[in-house]
Amino acid sequence: MVDARLAALSLELRDQVFLGCCDIAGAGVVALTSLCLANGLEPIPVDLEDGNAGGAVFDVAGRNGTEKGLPEVMLFNSEKASFIIINTVPSKSNRAVFVASLLKYISSNASESFKSQGCLTIVGALRIRQKMATEGPYSFCLKNDTAKPKFLNGFESLPDNLPIHNSTLAMLLHFCVARGIQTCGLIVPGFKPSSTSPALLHSEGVADLIAALRKAVDLTASQPVDLQARVSWLEEQENSDTLMYC
Repeated sequence: MVDARLAALSLELRDQVFLGCCDIAGAGVVALTSLCLANGLEPIPVDLEDGNAGGAVFDVAGRNGTEKGLPEVMLFNSEKASFIIINTVPSKSNRAVFVASLLKYISSNASESFKSQGCLTIVGALRIRQKMATEGPYSFCLKNDTAKPKFLNGFESLPDNLPIHNSTLAMLLHFCVARGIQTCGLIVPGFKPSSTSPALLHSEGVADLIAALRKAVDLTASQPVDLQARVSWLEEQENSDTLMYC
């Protein structure tokens, strides 16, 4: 009984909730996971109802095939924030069910403070072809009366005509708007990496994300944990039909 209660408590979300997925550069997964592991936080596997995906993409660099890898979907809880990481790529046929299950999990485990005034903050990289005034990171807030978190103040806003070239993220934004979930984001320019080596995955953009997040949630460790992709994650992620809801 005690173990079940503790397990349930471990899944409760904090008032700040951040989410990263396998974007074009892998930046959302790499930035959030590296930051959390570097600060001694342990990943909690999240089993989504009807949300099976295609296997975990990223793992800690240097692990061999016999070691237990990172989960497909995982949760890290710090004192002030929760970090949900989609370390997988749902197939086209299962994408809508996966995203619906993910948002159901967030709603079911959200704190009362998050439900009343919180904001789901998406972290990651996007292909940005529009001319911007700065080099990033950039912020966005969806058109559902979202109040931008204070830590996003000062970042240039993404344009509302920005194409979303990531199928999972595009569907996530669709569902958040449809369900009225207050959603914002911290985004860096991203490109398909020429290699899955840790050196290339820890790009300047990932470093910028980690620096901004460290200030927002008081996670102080400065040396990120290296991650490496075990499989390709880009084949089914191309999508240019969705525009940003800013």
